[in-house]
Amino acid sequence: MKITNIDRWVYNHSKKPTHYVRIKNPPKTPAEKRNRIQDARQQQFNYWCMRYGVYCGSYLPIDHTMLLRKGWKDTTHPNRRKNNPNTTEYTRKSSGQKVEYHSEKDGVACHYHWFNNYSRSDADCYFDRFGKPCKKKKRATHLAPLDRDFIWRKKK
Repeated sequence: MKITNIDRWVYNHSKKPTHYVRIKNPPKTPAEKRNRIQDARQQQFNYWCMRYGVYCGSYLPIDHTMLLRKGWKDTTHPNRRKNNPNTTEYTRKSSGQKVEYHSEKDGVACHYHWFNNYSRSDADCYFDRFGKPCKKKKRATHLAPLDRDFIWRKKK
């Protein structure tokens, strides 16, 4: 990947994002990049996340065991593992970020939940795929792997 002067300028004149946020229409031309500098910096960060396997926000792998290979730790409580074998909780060593993986069950597709570590109530317990706090038991809390839209399936 070739780094251009525009990319360096965007990098030096914008704030570093803290997590992956989906950008629907990334800037393509230099003029668009100048007009939407923070979106351009977010896009650079997103590419970096994908390239180095830094899973955060909605960019999570299809195979949840990939998290273990990338330095995450399985922190599922033994009692929970026995009572609910379809759920696995992972914690990132460097940042303390927590995600919970749910395998496919009762017609609901496999998905993740991204925990808000600073939550004090159920009103902001999880993050949605854009990194915004979200209420518990809402559809937005279900994160499909690899930044796809989560599709609710019913068992037929």
